[in-house]
Amino acid sequence: MRQLALLLSFAAMLCAEGPTYQDAKAAIQRRDFPGALLILRPLADGGDPQAQSALGVLYAGGMGIRQSYEEGVSWFIKAAQQGYPEAQTNLGLAYMAGQGIKQDLVAAGAWFRKAAEQGNASGQFNLGNLLHGGEGVTKNDIEAVSMYRSASDQNYLPAVEALGTMYMNGFGVPKNQEEGLKQYRAAADKGLAQAQYDVGVIYLQGMGVAKAPKEAVNWFQKAANQGFPRALTALGLMSDQGDGLAKDPVEAYKWFLLAAVQGDPPAKQLTEDQAKRITPAQVEQAKKSAQDWARAAQGQKK
Repeated sequence: MRQLALLLSFAAMLCAEGPTYQDAKAAIQRRDFPGALLILRPLADGGDPQAQSALGVLYAGGMGIRQSYEEGVSWFIKAAQQGYPEAQTNLGLAYMAGQGIKQDLVAAGAWFRKAAEQGNASGQFNLGNLLHGGEGVTKNDIEAVSMYRSASDQNYLPAVEALGTMYMNGFGVPKNQEEGLKQYRAAADKGLAQAQYDVGVIYLQGMGVAKAPKEAVNWFQKAANQGFPRALTALGLMSDQGDGLAKDPVEAYKWFLLAAVQGDPPAKQLTEDQAKRITPAQVEQAKKSAQDWARAAQGQKK
């Protein structure tokens, strides 16, 4: 009996599974990237497409390991060739950006389409973008709308926002600003900064609604709190002009400075121009105010 028990125990050890992809995913969620890598590497070497795709993401992002777009792409290719849709989308993004592989928009479109056909929302959204722009594929706004709608139905917020843009401008659908605002609001209410900015623009310009600068400020501030550069610039312009906000050139400089730090192209010139219109003391005051605002915004994200 004792020998039988030992044999059963040994058999159980042989059958016991090692760490799984789900274990690696949990490690990534708690930002234990080295731990995730230890789990993912043998799984990926064994041909698991989920592990290969995740390993590619860690390499491309330099998470827990030296960043290497090339190494990331090599793992995306392995998983994509097995039909794994997330890897197909990531490979399409690499081709589109020319990161880790030579830029090729035709190849990007082909991989996005493979992912989209499997219902991958990011693949559908990115294919929609190429179709709308006519990049790497034949321009087709009707199909772009179809892709955005499919991704939107999965609550993929960038696609909801993109669908709003199509309605606002009549691209691939009859122009309908009311429906465009509805789509923007759906994404904005769920926290998408781009959509919050879009809603602000609609109220600022009165596109299908009565002009409402104060309502515009409300939405620009929501996007600005997430560091969205164009919203920061918009608040600077509204402060400078006294439109929806009290006219305050120092406050305007603060917003322009924050937008420039976030990389908004017009903000750098606006910052330089505004600095000439206020005193050196006011410049320093605005810089301190910008630092205080940035710390407070960072604290809200934690």
